[in-house]
Amino acid sequence: MLRKIEALFLGGRWRRDEHAWRVWQEVEPLIPERFPEPGELGRYPEVLRMAGRVVRIYQYARRGSKAVVDFGPVVGIQDTWWEHKRPPVGNWVIVHAHLWLPPGTHSEQQVFWIDEWESWADGKTPMRARRHQRRMEKEAARLGGADTHNAAFANSDRGSPRSIDEDLPPTSVGPLFQTTAMAVDASLDQVMSTASEIAAGMGARAYGPTEVGGGVLLSVWPAAGEPTFASVTARSMPEGGAWVGVSAQSLQSEALDIVGDISGVLQSRLGGLETGTNPPERAGDYDRGATRKLEAEIQDLLEAMSADPSAWEHLSGAVYEREVLLQHLTELGA
Repeated sequence: MLRKIEALFLGGRWRRDEHAWRVWQEVEPLIPERFPEPGELGRYPEVLRMAGRVVRIYQYARRGSKAVVDFGPVVGIQDTWWEHKRPPVGNWVIVHAHLWLPPGTHSEQQVFWIDEWESWADGKTPMRARRHQRRMEKEAARLGGADTHNAAFANSDRGSPRSIDEDLPPTSVGPLFQTTAMAVDASLDQVMSTASEIAAGMGARAYGPTEVGGGVLLSVWPAAGEPTFASVTARSMPEGGAWVGVSAQSLQSEALDIVGDISGVLQSRLGGLETGTNPPERAGDYDRGATRKLEAEIQDLLEAMSADPSAWEHLSGAVYEREVLLQHLTELGA
């Protein structure tokens, strides 16, 4: 009787767990057990079929996405390039990829170029699969080692990963990022006063400017209640002028247009320097573990803001506090 009651109330979760278990049987073996040797994988004809979890997208453009993907305990977290695609943040993906080595990569570090995005599975799949595995083991022990798979499940087609939807709604793939940088013929005060004027003209809420990381930061929130903000940063250059960065983070890809809006006005009002001008060099490396923690906290706050727009003012202030710390650690994203 107890098992019938459990089946009545927990049947839906059991089916989801069983589905996750079947999916994980396909995904888990594709988590790479070794790092490919340089030159081992050419783009043609052979690429590596592998699985990983999309940690975050740190830049989205018309040509594709730059994303951080965790390929498991051996290969670890890697920079990836998704040409003309936007992967689902927080979820597992099965991809075909080749190793893209510098020089010429977008980060000047090794990058996994995603040649084909085969399928994806929910980020909770491993947890649900383990729960189902424990349930099967308990049932097998109860029945003295008998096969406990329900025939209805075994004959179902729920075990394959979901096919990819190239037109996933923006809110289903987590926060998105976009950034640009330029050299302008102006002082830090001129940059910040102009950025503040632009924010006021947009009717936006502004936090700052704040001195941080060897320069100045201004945060612009274009619409109350929306989980979107832009950061304007400026650092002086030894040869004169300022290096200005404009970045945005949001849950909606169309909101990232604010980067082009702000940077375009800044450059037109302040005057750009020659395109060959380089940003000031960073004094040293930064704690990437600390920056990832702050980025995750900002992501959580944006998602909380989306769920409860009435808390926008409080949460936007909390985001700015973390953005100040993040920009300080990275020396304004240098």
